[in-house]
Amino acid sequence: MKRNPPLNPFDSSRRLGTVFEILPNSARVILSRSDAQAVEVGRFVVIECGQSVLFGRLTSVQSARQGPNGSSAPESGLPATAAAELLTTIGADGENALRGINQYPRLGSGVYAAPPQLLRWLFECGQVRKTPEGEFEPVMLNLMQLRDGTEVGLSPERAFGRHCAVVGATGVGKSWTLAKLIEESSRFSAKMILFDSTGEFHTLRSGVHHVHIGVDQSGQEQSEEVVLPFFALTEADLFALFKPTGPTQGPKLRSAIKSLKLARVPHLATGGVVMKAGKLKFPFETAYAARARDVEDPHANFDITKLPAQIDAECVFPTGGFASSPDASRWGAPNEVERSNCVNLITRIEDMLHAPELACVFQPGKTTPVFDRIDSFLADPQARVMRISLKHLPFSHDAREIVANAIGRYTLDLARHGKIGKRPLVLMLDEAHHFLNQTLEEDHARYALDSFELIAKEGRKLSLNFCLATQRPRDIPEGILSQIGTFIIHRLNNHMDRVAVESASSDADRSAMAFIPGLGEGEAIIIGADLPISLPVQILAPTNPPDSRGPDYQRQWR
Repeated sequence: MKRNPPLNPFDSSRRLGTVFEILPNSARVILSRSDAQAVEVGRFVVIECGQSVLFGRLTSVQSARQGPNGSSAPESGLPATAAAELLTTIGADGENALRGINQYPRLGSGVYAAPPQLLRWLFECGQVRKTPEGEFEPVMLNLMQLRDGTEVGLSPERAFGRHCAVVGATGVGKSWTLAKLIEESSRFSAKMILFDSTGEFHTLRSGVHHVHIGVDQSGQEQSEEVVLPFFALTEADLFALFKPTGPTQGPKLRSAIKSLKLARVPHLATGGVVMKAGKLKFPFETAYAARARDVEDPHANFDITKLPAQIDAECVFPTGGFASSPDASRWGAPNEVERSNCVNLITRIEDMLHAPELACVFQPGKTTPVFDRIDSFLADPQARVMRISLKHLPFSHDAREIVANAIGRYTLDLARHGKIGKRPLVLMLDEAHHFLNQTLEEDHARYALDSFELIAKEGRKLSLNFCLATQRPRDIPEGILSQIGTFIIHRLNNHMDRVAVESASSDADRSAMAFIPGLGEGEAIIIGADLPISLPVQILAPTNPPDSRGPDYQRQWR
């Protein structure tokens, strides 16, 4: 993008008025023309500021004082005025197009309506890259246009470099925006993994590889079925799934997992279960010392079908013998109190192990694990987008949150070990509020699902970023929302949602946030840490829009 303005910012034919009052973040203007379109609230303006160009936005327009009889006609000699919020200053050389007021105007400075071409220049300038060979035009994603149809681009660095969020109420265009982001990114050497919570992105084409986790009961899914087997989960994931409660269940579940990891030792287990009642501790302790690394491995590498029986086997007294002469070398007899405390945990685990909707986790069979597909996707230089449908996973047991968290953790581990490669990976999370609960709580027990928060904090330097879409930004953990650098904000009706976004984005100017409740369908405001202004735009329609249709009431109710 050219570093110099494409046209004269101070064209006399576009002059609106003159600055007569200067405040720390705004200026008041005496209007010299009454063209309603030129001086409408929300209109961008440029203000003379020495050799610089000062950009602002009209936030209010006041008519002249009413006539002596209460009529709306202004008194002679009393012009109308307007208030303009000061947004950013661009130097004469066109560089450093960043938010902030580096220089204030003087009293009497001219104020002019900013033409669309100038807004595009402001939004896109500063994205020219310098190399030893010279300057080159950046990759630009053609996502949006201004009111007059002028298309405005956004570089991948500014879109995803500090993570991205697409927020808005239901039915205002979030999914279309996400589809357009994916479509534009796939024109280049992008690597994107889309978490499709509702299955509506099955319409995506252009080389998108579709997989789904869970059993497709309808048989309409035109994608590859994959699984996330339990042995790819961690013990923390299993605790979040099984939700042990009280002072007994948690320790017994942890002990049972360790015992099952030793069950492969010859003569230590009976039928795959390590029986402890009345048994000597020495063989168990010896096996543990020899295999401590495997036992302490956080992954669930054991026979999970034996877990209910092993929990029951763990319910024993810590020492054998009698109270008068305890035998510390042996475990004691079965502890019926502990057994009764663990009955509901054992029942819950047995139900989940045989639940059809969780077969993709506990009964994976020979179906390809999703992690294998991710590896092959990253290794394929021609692959651009991989869609993982979570539509068939149940909301019960927090399965969606745990599966998404496990996939996020896996990609983070790949990035930490340098396996992402030279092409940054962007994780796209649709309906993120469904599975981005930071912590699951159950009867005072807390299970942290923090993969995406860690990605938010570490991912940028590891070439791993994410873009989330949600209609409930207030439900996104603060640790994630606060790390997002670019917001694409559609209409938000709920006050708490607007507060959450405004609190998370220190770059949101007050006037931009005031327009959010009145945005139309497909309209959005782009706010970013690396963007010079908050720009209202119309998102361009994707070639293959997602299937976001609701019920046809007119047809179905007739």
